[in-house]
Amino acid sequence: MTGVRFDKFANTVLFILNECQDPPGVTVLVKLLFRADFEHYRRHLHSITGLQYVALRRGPVPDNYKSLFQKLVGRGYMKPESVDLGSAGYSPMECYKPLLKPDRAALSDRELETLHKVVRSHGSKTGARLSAESHQ
Repeated sequence: MTGVRFDKFANTVLFILNECQDPPGVTVLVKLLFRADFEHYRRHLHSITGLQYVALRRGPVPDNYKSLFQKLVGRGYMKPESVDLGSAGYSPMECYKPLLKPDRAALSDRELETLHKVVRSHGSKTGARLSAESHQ
């Protein structure tokens, strides 16, 4: 996890999970992480989490995000869940339920401002819409 500020990463994930009205699926979560880091970097010349991102066909995602999320699960920050979308033919959505509130003291005022803006602007969007927007 070279460069990753684990405390910032964990509290950013917890912030997103706690602030979104509906539980974000994994796709939405990784897209919101990217948006937060990108927007913060654009304004302040450094990301919040220190994550490295890889380009995939449907847009950027944190490198090794599955293992990073497993570390959060293993440390008791969140737990995996499946949410039935109630649509015939669709698999349940994979998401995470926060087990803790974010430690806001671990995030600067500027980081909290960025996170609020990102969740307010993008937190209710679908993973498909966020993926499409990452290509515009």
